[in-house]
Amino acid sequence: MDKPIDKPIVVVIPAYNPDERLPALVEDMAALERRHILVVDDGSAAACAPVFAALAAGGLCALYRCPRNAGKGAALKTGFQEALRLWPECAGIVTADADGQHSAADVAKICAALEDHPDSLILGVRDFDAPQVPARSRRGNKFTSAVFRLFTGRVCPDTQTGLRGLPRASLPVWANIPGSRYEYEMNVLFLAARTGTPFVEVRIATLYQDDNASSHFHVWRDSFQIFLVMVKFGISSMLSAFLDFTLFTLLASLSGDLSSAGVLRATALARVLSGTVNYLLNRKWVFSAKGDAAGQTVKYVLLFCFLLLASWKMVDIIHAATGWHIAAVKILTDSFLFFLSFTIQTKFVFARR
Repeated sequence: MDKPIDKPIVVVIPAYNPDERLPALVEDMAALERRHILVVDDGSAAACAPVFAALAAGGLCALYRCPRNAGKGAALKTGFQEALRLWPECAGIVTADADGQHSAADVAKICAALEDHPDSLILGVRDFDAPQVPARSRRGNKFTSAVFRLFTGRVCPDTQTGLRGLPRASLPVWANIPGSRYEYEMNVLFLAARTGTPFVEVRIATLYQDDNASSHFHVWRDSFQIFLVMVKFGISSMLSAFLDFTLFTLLASLSGDLSSAGVLRATALARVLSGTVNYLLNRKWVFSAKGDAAGQTVKYVLLFCFLLLASWKMVDIIHAATGWHIAAVKILTDSFLFFLSFTIQTKFVFARR
């Protein structure tokens, strides 16, 4: 695609209780050519009024005030909608944080990368092994990066970066992704991974002020919110697995038939009921899937059949080869299939296009 040199890029800055560094950052950003800046006051405290007054007086940016604080994700989505209202022909949006972690020079890098790669998600990547990185930030990012790679197969060394470039064509989709707090930014990454959107990494400076005291990110609380979809999937899978395991063990014990045909029969009967429960939980509760219910059902049934046959054959082969108790083999097999099922459901069954 041709580089959209005739269209500006909007920089959206969600601000919640910012300090006096924000007007200076906006002033530096305003020196960049063909950039529009939108600051979203995310229901900040009254003590921050002078900061926003300085921004308004400077006239270098647009200012949108939210009536109350609803979380960073909500502020970003509000900013996207307002940016598109003010500049409908923009080439894309760059998001930047207001806590002193991003410089105008790095914002310029992201803008340039978005112009060069208008169909990609641009990520400003920091060096978390640098000595100035606070321990809580290092631990939080390494944890989220490892789990993200486990469930998507995609490498993302800075999952928590707030400096990102979002292509214009995808903005209507980004604006409707669930999440109102920090989990929203992780949901964007998951959706991008599920839909095959390329990631373009841009190295940026690793800046932390006062041990990152101004950050509102809480490692464990917000990490839980970030991975809530996986927590839900785990709960759904455990409930369904418990039902499946109980029925399988009961049927196998009652029949006394541990031949290949007997294992298949017990596996099939148990999986039909547990699979129905799992589908309803995943579609309505885990993925909040909308749209083509019939198509999703067909894809889930295909996955269901594949997992059914895989579980049967793996249990049959491993039990015959090892002589282990049939229940232990079932647990081992379905633990592996759990991760396979999550990957297929996120990328194929309930993927958002």
